Amino acid sequence: MPDPDARLGAGWRRSTDRAVTTSSDATGLHLLVADEAQAYAWRTAATLAEPGLDADQWIGQACVTGSGRRAVVVYGPRTFTNREPLMQRGGFTAVVDLDTGAVTKLRERVSLAYHNPGCGAGERAVLSRLEMPAPTGGAAHTWIGTVDAAHPTRAIRAVRAAGQVTSTVPVGEKLIGSKGASLMRIGAKGRTTTVATASASPFRLLADGRDAVAFQVVQDGRTEFKRFAAGRISDHGSAPKGEIKLRAGAGGRVFAVGGRAKARMTEQLPPGWSAIDGLPDSDVSTTGALVVSRATTGREAAGRPAERPDSGQADRVDISARRVANGGPLGWTCTTTVGDRCGRSGVRAGPSA
Repeated sequence: MPDPDARLGAGWRRSTDRAVTTSSDATGLHLLVADEAQAYAWRTAATLAEPGLDADQWIGQACVTGSGRRAVVVYGPRTFTNREPLMQRGGFTAVVDLDTGAVTKLRERVSLAYHNPGCGAGERAVLSRLEMPAPTGGAAHTWIGTVDAAHPTRAIRAVRAAGQVTSTVPVGEKLIGSKGASLMRIGAKGRTTTVATASASPFRLLADGRDAVAFQVVQDGRTEFKRFAAGRISDHGSAPKGEIKLRAGAGGRVFAVGGRAKARMTEQLPPGWSAIDGLPDSDVSTTGALVVSRATTGREAAGRPAERPDSGQADRVDISARRVANGGPLGWTCTTTVGDRCGRSGVRAGPSA
């Protein structure tokens, strides 16, 4: 970033803020990282793909653990979304050390749904998949596995819960997920217990500090923002559907992100939540200092593979972001080669970003 002393203010070299986002192309799902202490110089921490699988684009999602050091990632070829068995339980999994770039691939295959994986306020994360009954009969179950990202080679602690449980996150020593209109606690043997019932189906569950859960419901065309703590649900405002979404930071931070979110939501939010102006699907940095609105090659799912010849090289990616403190837009263009930094390929700073 040009002139970081002026743009980031005093003390940026001691900052712990870290931005993490993903970009995808035919070579893999790229995990991109930028630290404020390095003037937000972007680098590719890891590229995730599997040998022997042809893909015009790899897709997936990641969550960052409470320390901000690690990411838990679910990924797979884009075409997996066209077949329900692969969508529900075909995703590959890995834990990435964002400092060193070390990748630990896990054995389990899981859902590629948007809510998977789910990180807690510490170093634990949850992976899940829906297991359908056999043709001869039986009931559907949800496989739920807890990963210790600080020790990714340890065995995953797994249970099976009856029915479909989604959006599960670790909360303290418990696991909380969504089933129907209820928040469920998933026990050590997979038994589910209703801990609260919402006005509609809870989704986008996020760890809210060490012992609470933030979530959304949709009713009458509006998204309602809620918090479950100390055995009860509290209400914290609403917005037209899709205009504001809850996004996670590190360590149990919760951000309400959307157009004019700060003016519209701040007074309604509980302590510990923050409202940030930006696109609702933006990735927010670990402490909320930077909002990444996009990281794109411009060719994602752009057409048939024949229309996108595979050069064997990673596509160039454009990253657009905004500094929350002063609202200044920033942009980078770079390749996604592991170990390289975007600063070598160019950085834009100004209103065009």
